[in-house]
Amino acid sequence: MKLEFQPAARQELASAMQWYLDDGGVQVAEQFEHALARAVQLLTQLPKIGTPGAHDTRHWPLKRFPYTLVYRVRGKLISVVAVAHQSRAPSYWQGR
Repeated sequence: MKLEFQPAARQELASAMQWYLDDGGVQVAEQFEHALARAVQLLTQLPKIGTPGAHDTRHWPLKRFPYTLVYRVRGKLISVVAVAHQSRAPSYWQGR
C-alpha cells in the first residue's frame, strides 16, 4: 500500500511538529514523529484497521498524542485527509 498526505493534512502535520519542537523540545518532537511513523507503518500493512467514519473515512489515533489520522482507502492508496487534533471541532475536515 502507498500512503500520501493531502496538502491540508501535510500542513496540519507540519504545524503539530513545529508546536512540539517549540513547546516540548526536540525529544518530544521526536517521540511525536515516532508515533506517526508507527501509525503509518501499521496503516500501510492493515489499512482497514481504523474505525470507520463519515464520508468513507477511517480514523486512527496516535499513541500518546492527541491527534487522529483521518484517512480514506482507495484501492492501493491510503490518503490521509487530516491530522486532526482531538480537541478541535469534530469533523472540521469533512469538506476535504
